[in-house]
Parts: sequence; C-alpha cells; structure tokens
Amino acid sequence: DKSKDKNNYTLEESLSDRTNSRYYLLVVQYNAKFSTADLEDTIRNLRPEETRLARKRFNFQLANNGEELTGFRHNAVCPFGIVNEDKYQIPVFISKACLEASNAYIYMGGGAVDVKLGIPLNTFIKATNAGVADVSQAR
Repeated sequence: DKSKDKNNYTLEESLSDRTNSRYYLLVVQYNAKFSTADLEDTIRNLRPEETRLARKRFNFQLANNGEELTGFRHNAVCPFGIVNEDKYQIPVFISKACLEASNAYIYMGGGAVDVKLGIPLNTFIKATNAGVADVSQAR
C-alpha cells in the first residue's frame, strides 16, 4: 500500500498534474534566485482562466526533503537519474534567463557534489520535458 499525504493522495498522484504538482524541479542560473511569485503565476497560467487555482492554494518553498525526493544530496541534484521507489517524475521548469545566456550548454549537478553535467539546452529541455518560464531574478 502506497503511503498517502494529508490530502489522501499518493506521492505519484500529487505529482501527476503539472499544473498543480506537490513538487517542482526548478533550474535557475547559479547567480540568480528564483521568484516564488513568478513561479506561482507561471503554474497558475498553465490552466485556462476558468479552472485556475486560487492564489492561496500556492506556497512555494525549498523542499527540506530533497535527498529523499531525488536520491541526490544538496548541490548534487540532477534531473536525470532521480531514484524513487514509485518512479514518479517531478515536473521540471527552466528559467528563461538560462536560454538567454550566450552558451548553448547548461551545467548542473551531476549526482555528486564535485561532479557537474554539461548538456545542450535544447537536449535538456527535450529530455526532461521542461517548461520554460521567466521565474528568476539576477542577484
């Protein structure tokens, strides 16, 4: 029997709707910070206006159980090879600012703190089915 959260959903069920997932994997540039307000607008706007969720339904925070969700330690998270027993896929979004960089590659955690993975941006987006959104601000 799969464990249920306080809303009586399994983890897989709570991640299955990209427009209202319990968790999101957000890729932003190292020298930027993500904007919770912009992420909220992006997610809300994925649905037609008549079915959009109320703003009070959103409360974006950094997950304190990242290693449990992904199988990777802090500063080593990679959207590829996420290990979990339910085989769920956390929806991925990449900051639009990453696409505006002059380099056509993105470098990210490679599964260990001292390992990085480089991949062409278009390959990353296609492989992860990442949504592109304006969700970061320069520091």
